[in-house]
Amino acid sequence: MKWLCGGPGLSYLYVRPDLIPELEPRITGWFAARNAFDFDIRDFRFHDDARRFEMGTPALPTVHTALGGQEIIDEVGMEVITRRNRELTAHLVRGCEERGFSLTLPEEGPHRSAIVMIRHGDPAGAVGFLAERGIIVDHRPGHVRVSPHFYNMKEDLQAFLDALDAFPR
Repeated sequence: MKWLCGGPGLSYLYVRPDLIPELEPRITGWFAARNAFDFDIRDFRFHDDARRFEMGTPALPTVHTALGGQEIIDEVGMEVITRRNRELTAHLVRGCEERGFSLTLPEEGPHRSAIVMIRHGDPAGAVGFLAERGIIVDHRPGHVRVSPHFYNMKEDLQAFLDALDAFPR
């Protein structure tokens, strides 16, 4: 949803191509059937290809949203997005540390994502305060949760840091 710039209610599944014919989904829908438009449940046979993992009729507005997001991701490229997200995350982490915020996140390296959890005494209040200023983040128990993505600017993160710093901890 978030990282692929899509909407809620849709997911992607990757299955290694050589495993596709061997796997039979435990939960399925009519699109997975070879003879889907025969509507014959007594003669259910899976497609031989990845369509065997499809469910029922998808929510088409959600699919179109996801396709638009996928086009953007494909155009920008995963290498660029990954590099940009790491850069933005590092900038945010440095800014938090400079302001004395305590963070919950893995050490720099392969396990660090672009999700930064900032410990806070009133995370819900801080998120509301930020929203009043047009800054949309989320909260989890004891934390303000920020997840910059490639389309964010360092100025966005500076505005976030300045506003969070202005809210009582």
